[in-house]
This record gives sequence, C-alpha cells and structure tokens, in this order.
Amino acid sequence: MDIDTTIQNYDLSLENTKRMIEDISRIDIDDGVDFTIKSVMKIMDDMEYPGIRFALDSRIGRMITPIKIDVSTGATITPRAIEYDYKLMLENRSISILSYNIETVFAEKLQTILSRGILNTRMRDFYDVHVLLVSHKRDVDSEIFKRAFRATCKNRKTKNIIDNLKSIYESIACDEKLSLLWTLYQRKYSYAKDIDFGSALLSLDALLKLLE
Repeated sequence: MDIDTTIQNYDLSLENTKRMIEDISRIDIDDGVDFTIKSVMKIMDDMEYPGIRFALDSRIGRMITPIKIDVSTGATITPRAIEYDYKLMLENRSISILSYNIETVFAEKLQTILSRGILNTRMRDFYDVHVLLVSHKRDVDSEIFKRAFRATCKNRKTKNIIDNLKSIYESIACDEKLSLLWTLYQRKYSYAKDIDFGSALLSLDALLKLLE
C-alpha cells in the first residue's frame, strides 16, 4: 500500500516528521492494528519536491501489510485543497480528508511527463493520466486546470514547456524507447495489460487540448 501526502507550514526534518508519524500511528482507535516503522529516508529521486519516505508494517493478528508513505512539502495546490469524503472499506461510513483537487492532480502529472520528455522512465505517470481521465474528465474545470498547470510549471521552474507543448508531445509520441518501456510496464503490472501505448497517448493529447 502506498500513500502520498504533502504538508504545508511544517518543518519537514527527519526528526520532526518521524515524530509526527509515530504519534499518528500510536493513536488507539480500537481496531486491533499495530504499526511499526521499519525505515526512514530522505528522497528526491522520483519526487518533484523534497520529501521523506517511511516504510511501515501494519499488523493485525498474524497478518502483516507493508505500507510506504511519502511525505513532501512545497506543492502548489490551485486554487486550494478540497475536502474529500473517503469511504472506508470495512465500515459503512466515510472520513473527511484534505485532498488535491483533480485539476492539480492532472497539472502535476502532465508537468512531470512533459518536463521529462523522452527521458522519462516513469510509465506510471502515463497510466495515471489515462485512467484518471477516463473516470474524471467530466469533473475537470478547464479554466482551473489551466491555472493549476501554469502554477505548477512556475513552482517547478519549468515555465518553458508551456510554449512547447505540441513539440514535446510529438517527440514523446514518436519515441520508440518510451513505447518499449510501456510494453515492459504492461508485462510487469497486470492492471495495465489492456491499455496500449497509443491509448495512453490519446489521453495525454486529450489533456493537452484542455489547455487550449
């Protein structure tokens, strides 16, 4: 299980963040689950912002489930975080959490794909764009998306890609290495086996059209 979260107005040091995760994991909600932190490390390799990665084990009885939590800071959420009602799997109720709006999710995914261009090795970004666009395209406010994309590019110091969207997309679409990487991604992850690279590119193109 993977969890990504961003923090604002907080000192993201190893010591402070570890203490925060420990305090949260010790909260007793009488569900029989215990958490153990296995490792903590700073990361910047596959994240766009400085962050800290926690590897935990959750234990209930004899069952152990590994959990990875990436905590970052510095993200720009446009216009703001939203309250999201998350339905619990084992209980008939929801909990309210602060979440990215869908426009900022797409803005960050698109910026990552375009800024890395043909050097990108993260096929998960293409997969996420395709799946999210299929399920949430009607929820996207194009004007907010445009603002979120510009804000993300500014925050990540990649405003140059805004004027080169078409050429970057064409280079990605024609790159044989990316097509091969997608095939390898399909083989490794069964959830992507029925999505060819052409379909992923069509979704990327549809997202770019929302910026026009």
